[in-house]
Amino acid sequence: IRVFTPRWTNNDGTGSFDDTANWASGVLPLADEDFIVNISGDTVIAATNTYNLGDMTVKGTGSVTFTGDGSISATMLNVASNLTVATSGKLTVPGFAGAGNVVLTPASGTLAISAASTLTGDLTVKTDSSVAFNVNAATSVSNFYVRAATNAVVTLTVGSGGSFKAMAEAIVQHGVLKQGSATALGTTPKITVQDGGTFDINGKTIRQETPIYIAGAGAGDWPWALATSSAMASGNYLYDLYLTADATIGKGQFKLGRSNKNSFIYLNGHTLTAKSWLTLRCINTMAGTIDLQNGATINAYYNLNSQTAYRGTTLIVHEGYTISNKTDREVDISYLRMNGGTIGYDGTARDFGVWNELHGYGEIKRLVMGSGAKYYPDGAHYLEVPEKLAGTVTVDLSDINFTNRTTPIPLLKVPTSLADTARSSLVLTVPTGWKLKEKTDGDGNVSFTLRKAKGVMILVH
Repeated sequence: IRVFTPRWTNNDGTGSFDDTANWASGVLPLADEDFIVNISGDTVIAATNTYNLGDMTVKGTGSVTFTGDGSISATMLNVASNLTVATSGKLTVPGFAGAGNVVLTPASGTLAISAASTLTGDLTVKTDSSVAFNVNAATSVSNFYVRAATNAVVTLTVGSGGSFKAMAEAIVQHGVLKQGSATALGTTPKITVQDGGTFDINGKTIRQETPIYIAGAGAGDWPWALATSSAMASGNYLYDLYLTADATIGKGQFKLGRSNKNSFIYLNGHTLTAKSWLTLRCINTMAGTIDLQNGATINAYYNLNSQTAYRGTTLIVHEGYTISNKTDREVDISYLRMNGGTIGYDGTARDFGVWNELHGYGEIKRLVMGSGAKYYPDGAHYLEVPEKLAGTVTVDLSDINFTNRTTPIPLLKVPTSLADTARSSLVLTVPTGWKLKEKTDGDGNVSFTLRKAKGVMILVH
């Protein structure tokens, strides 16, 4: 009967687990026996044989990494503070405890924490290939990091009866973290995606109290900071979304906010590029840019606060993209840049309000220009207004070069059938020195020609 616990005593940096010279009194642990690894500094332990042991306790300071052609299985890993244990695919443990840090590197496509575990240090999954990470429901860590290679997906699935929790936050540093189950991140208070990483919501619910912070555009086959590879079911929503830098979301249909909840997009002066269907419900935004691309649709539902939603925000609508106002009131935007897209509605017609500047061209189904808001045409395309344009629109020509121009520049186009209605709500303020001339052709189309010096601008109304 042993009266002591086998103890690793080689603190010189690298040693063989099989070598008795590295153990106190030259005694290696027996099968199912508990043992202690005492280290100082960065240590590498190489195993040649296969060991099935009891609880493993790591003490000291620094880090220990397990390598070699063999493998070590322990019934539990206890990690003291100020320590980092890296499994490197050679150490298998069903669970862990303690105040240190654990870095799990899978030896195959599956990684599991089958025992209930509590770690007041950090847990990191580090992998060069995709892995299924299955976690006992009664598991909590301080911070949870995913550090995967480009295109490598870590699918986090949590057993029934509870939820995995990162007490501080879950951080995707690189690669993809995919929610494999509805309780994958449980009550984790914050999710952060760094540049080069992707968080795949996978159609699952993120609780309202868990904001998501994103930056960058992912990497490789996942060129988005935020994605959802499965459609978000009814009742599944995102809530608060924060940008810490310019960021891109895509792959799938997103629902952001609920009608009876307060939800926010905090742009913080950055640009959010949306490359997929995005449904906004009860949303306010902070100053920045929302850049809508790639032929999808953005729907605005419910009460986007009148005169405050999108205040200070630039909204860019590209060709093939539509933003529909499904709220019960006007949706206000500070700066609207049309690059051939559509501002419109689906169902009950509601207005979009532009408070500062409207640029470019495209189709506007309902638009109210705020007092003092200016329209800057792109000089090559029509801005089509088939239904409504109200308020005072200042046609500001200062950004257009008219030197030696001999061809007309289109500004605004309204179908003949709606000309009378539109004209009643359209006011043009012409800069000093310009003259406005109205002309009606045989079909009833009305055009306005603005002339000054050698430049000619035509407004088709």
